[in-house]
Amino acid sequence: MGGKVLAFGEAAAGDFSITLPAGALAPGLYRDLTVMASRSGGAALGQSAVVQGLKLGWYWAAQSSGDILGGNGNDEIALGSTRSSTATFVQTGAGQDKIIVGSYGRTENLAATVSDFTVGVDKVEVFNQTLTQANLSSFVRASAGANPNDTRLVIDLDGAGPGTLTYTLMLQNVVYNNLNTASIFGL
Repeated sequence: MGGKVLAFGEAAAGDFSITLPAGALAPGLYRDLTVMASRSGGAALGQSAVVQGLKLGWYWAAQSSGDILGGNGNDEIALGSTRSSTATFVQTGAGQDKIIVGSYGRTENLAATVSDFTVGVDKVEVFNQTLTQANLSSFVRASAGANPNDTRLVIDLDGAGPGTLTYTLMLQNVVYNNLNTASIFGL
């Protein structure tokens, strides 16, 4: 265990929500969230219940992004709706970068082009989903792009789930090879 401890006020039985103030956590996907509730009075003073191993996605994704330029480090780029669809360019820069595609509450212009993706170094993730070798084909259709030197990914944002939203990601200068698809997703 480690990380940050956040304390909240009292919660009553029934439906309730817990909110975090802006800036309380760095953006990212937390895969090890633990929630503990302790009794603060009565005969069972100090009795606690714990739920652990939860996931929390905490991102500030632009509601409609233009071109994106990553830095020289290991960037995590939350990529949602874009202003110009596949005419919107993402340059990841140096480092082992993650492009995390998702709708983030939007349904239009879910597409972009990555100009410097490196297979085996950079990777694509689907927001709030776990991709494996076994379920990859439920999430991704890969093909050659209009330019034969490019790979076109059509990503179903909920895999075999009931949703129909897809994200189209063009990887420039990544020649399509069916064997590379798993590597693009870090599998």
